[in-house]
Amino acid sequence: MRILPLADIHASSATKHQDKLRRSLDQIIEYAQEIKIDYFPISGDIWDSLQAYREGTGVEMMHGYLRKLASLSKFVVITKGNREHDATGSVSLLHKLEPNILAYEDPVNLAFYETGIYKGTPHTRYVDLLRENAENLLEGIPPEVIIGMMPYPNKAMLVKDQSIDENNFDYGAVFEGLMDVFGLINDKYHCPKILGFHGNVNGARISTGQSVKGHDIIISPLSLMKARADYYPLGHIHLAQDITPTMRYVGCPWNMSWGETDQKYFTVLNLENGLITTEHIPLIAARPMVEVIGEFKDGKFIYENHIPKNAEVRFKYTIIENEKNLITDEQEAELKKAFGDDVRIDPTVIPVQRESRSEDIMSARTTLDEVREYAKVTGEEITRSIEKKIAEIQDVEGI
Repeated sequence: MRILPLADIHASSATKHQDKLRRSLDQIIEYAQEIKIDYFPISGDIWDSLQAYREGTGVEMMHGYLRKLASLSKFVVITKGNREHDATGSVSLLHKLEPNILAYEDPVNLAFYETGIYKGTPHTRYVDLLRENAENLLEGIPPEVIIGMMPYPNKAMLVKDQSIDENNFDYGAVFEGLMDVFGLINDKYHCPKILGFHGNVNGARISTGQSVKGHDIIISPLSLMKARADYYPLGHIHLAQDITPTMRYVGCPWNMSWGETDQKYFTVLNLENGLITTEHIPLIAARPMVEVIGEFKDGKFIYENHIPKNAEVRFKYTIIENEKNLITDEQEAELKKAFGDDVRIDPTVIPVQRESRSEDIMSARTTLDEVREYAKVTGEEITRSIEKKIAEIQDVEGI
């Protein structure tokens, strides 16, 4: 059996973001077409923002990809991410988009059973062990796998007027109690158990380009382990990394923010003879997003060109105001040669410091005299129309 967990897909309506995500999802689809995948658990943040279902949106895009994943597997199982991305109700709407797409916004612990052959294909049923009695329904047939899903911790009912540490403690006790329930159920079954979770697990490193909300509840790996699962695919942190040998942030499949330079992967779990082995496969199309800082000085661009291969680059440079006209087409072409044709170039123009102090300004009797003296000192030109407008203002205000 093979399981390919995903997380932090962040489908949005932005065309550029869609193009980047599409390339990574296409690689995953191509892999699943060659190597049979039985289950796709998705550990939250399937959306990047709340968006309507219409042509060109991330919703339309993901409906298509979820249907593709469903056609290549027994089941796709989705849980809810944090509310800044997966708004309430936006995940449950995906439930039964296809008969084998299961999407939940509450904790579930799903046991999957092969119950025979239907039209030449193994027929698989599922039971939520948190809410149903599997023994009564399936008469002792052992499950082939249990996949639990835990959404982003919702502390709305627990937050009080106290410190974040106290809120963490209060929620931690509730979370551990829920994991104990998972553990009591999982211990009854002799089959592989997977628990997907979306949240911040203690010990995780943050990608340079990702910002994490300050109100995050932080969960201990030991609390998750009370669920007695064999493997924990995690979502919420975009940097793919192992927390323990059996607990991994699978990572965002595409680079979302400037500064995200880490290599993106997707992970395949191979389950055979009671053992789980993992394979981490690089996502070829996911390009590091690098900021290069430089300046335009003495008629040329100055910067350090140490960037990862195939990076998407934003070049930010400073330039003095009166040197803007010194930049040639050839110099801009050299930047594209160094950083790629899609380099984003962001100049910061530094105004020329002008001497504006004058005794005559200080002693000017009218606003018009003051403006004329300022123009003389700074070298600015005051046109007759400007003088006329200033005179009109003086008449109105009685200056």
